[in-house]
Amino acid sequence: MFWDSDHFPNQPSTSREFSDAKVRGIDHELEHLHRRVERLALSCQAMWELLREHTPLSEAQLREKILEVDRRDGRVDGQIAPKMVNCPRCGRPTSKTRQSCLWCGEIVPHEHAFE
Repeated sequence: MFWDSDHFPNQPSTSREFSDAKVRGIDHELEHLHRRVERLALSCQAMWELLREHTPLSEAQLREKILEVDRRDGRVDGQIAPKMVNCPRCGRPTSKTRQSCLWCGEIVPHEHAFE
């Protein structure tokens, strides 16, 4: 039995339509990520201004802390690279970005709240 595109009206019927749909999906995801980054930047700025107003912390101290955190992965590149840790139960390496071990499911402890 042969099926034509009338049986699946929401499915792209050509590779061009499929590619166009994929690009639209990627564009939508990129927009979502951009909005999320902007909200995070806004939140970080607001938190810093509160800390600066209510504590004796300075811009110089903030900049030094940013460098300290950036150095933790061995490179000063403005990024935090995920580290591998050994699972406390099975001992196998797993990414710190995961909530649990890929191999045995054990909860992976995180050193910092943002890991």
